[in-house]
Parts: sequence; C-alpha cells; structure tokens
Amino acid sequence: MENQSITIKKLHLIIIIVASILVGSLGTVLITKINNNSVGDVDLFDGLYMDVSGKTSDGTLYLSNSYMKKDYDSTDSELSKFYSTITYKANKEHNLSNGDKVKVTANFNKRNAQKLGIKESKPTKVITIKGLTENYINPSDIGEKNIEKLFKYAKRDANKEIVGEYGIKSGYSLKGAYYLVEDKTTKYNSVCNDFVFVYKLNETYKNVDYVFMFYENIDSDFFKENSSFGPDISTKFGLYGEYRGDYNIDYLAKNNGDIEKSLIQYVNERSNNYQSYSVYKLKEGEN
Repeated sequence: MENQSITIKKLHLIIIIVASILVGSLGTVLITKINNNSVGDVDLFDGLYMDVSGKTSDGTLYLSNSYMKKDYDSTDSELSKFYSTITYKANKEHNLSNGDKVKVTANFNKRNAQKLGIKESKPTKVITIKGLTENYINPSDIGEKNIEKLFKYAKRDANKEIVGEYGIKSGYSLKGAYYLVEDKTTKYNSVCNDFVFVYKLNETYKNVDYVFMFYENIDSDFFKENSSFGPDISTKFGLYGEYRGDYNIDYLAKNNGDIEKSLIQYVNERSNNYQSYSVYKLKEGEN
C-alpha cells in the first residue's frame, strides 16, 4: 500500500514536470508567434525616401532609404539592421512626367527576413509622380487660383517698382494684364512665357503714358511658397523719353496703341529671337 502511494506521488510529480515543460514550450511558441506577427506588420517601405527633379517629360526619380529607428525595434539591433539595409529600385527613373505610375521594389535579405519572422508580403509599391516643373502653355494651365495669386503679387510689387523706380506721385491704374507665350512652348521647354501688367500713369509729360511690369519665364515653380521670383519693370514703353534718352522706345505709338502687338515687338527685340507668340488677355483695365 505504501509502495502504491509512493508510485502515485511519483506519477503526480512526473505529470507536473511534463505539464510545466509543455506550458513553458507553449509559452515560447506563443511569444515567438506574437513577436513574428508584430514584425510582419511593419511596412517594408517605411524608410523609402523619394525625390523628383527636372521638368515634366524629362524628370528624374531618386530613391533612397531614410530608415530611422522606430519604437517597435528600439531594443532589437538585428531588426534595426535589417530595415536599414533595404534598398529600393524603380522600373523607370528617367524621362518622367507628372502623373506617371512607377513601380518600386523593396530589395531585402530574405534569409534574415525569415529568421526574424518577417513575411515576404507586398515587396512592391506603385507611386504616382508629381512635383515636376511644368510650363504653362495657356491660362487654363495656370488655373484660377494661381491667377488670383498673380494679381496679388502684382498689386504688391507695382507700387514698389513704379513709384520707387520712377518716382510717380500721382498714381497709376491698370490698363490690362496679359500672358505672353512663345508658340513653340511645351510643358518642359520654353523660350518665353511672361506675365505682363500694363499700367497707365497719371503723372506724365505726355497726354497718356504707359509702363509695363513683367514676370519672366514663369512655370509651376513660380507659385511655390518660397519662390524668389520678382518682377522687372519696363524702360522701353514710351515712359519719360526726356529722362530715358535712347532707352525710350514708344512701342504703343509705333503700333497705333495696340498693346498686344507692342508686347510681341518688345519681347522679340529684347531677346533678339524673332518668333511667333500668343497673347492672352487675363484682365481688361480701364481705358
């Protein structure tokens, strides 16, 4: 009887030991599984840095890994190393245009990924190219919001340029606003595309005198927040011949008051590049 009791105790002890081993093993499996799941949820493109440069149709895409340590792997140097060594490759990196779809592949060490429990899911990603510089072929390309910005810039700059440059004290008024573009201009190549504001001066030595202020070679970069574009003020539009001497050419008089023809003549003579242009009137001023 005593032997039987001892045998039962030994059996209980064995069961407890086996159970402990099973629980320990199960705990290890559960912990490993949890860790693997958390790793597998990490985006392989978390460190992808993209930069585009150039003009649309001739743009270039640059890819690099800007991986920074995240909270989830701050104590795991192996995982950190894995993500920092991912490289990226696009199926097209040159001659890009805004709106192009490009497939980017994440290249990584598959053996290390398996070791860390990372699933090989979604190793590719499609991105849309945007941010390349574009020329404006006509006012509809510019858009109403940007045209509104343009008039704000002109209002800001006109007083400084006209009053400051010429000492006009009696004021001025807007005669008209125009967009002048060389007919061969494309989205990525331009010879001339200028915003032009024509002002009638109230103080003049003639019956009527005008000056124009223009923003040269305008593209989509012009409207970026930190743009450094500024206006140039005309010295050749029938303004103060008495003071300007040989620099004074009254283009309006030569073209019977036709502003659009006068602008084209001025630009051609300024650039010595006699081409055909389109002139779009953005706003009619007072007569």
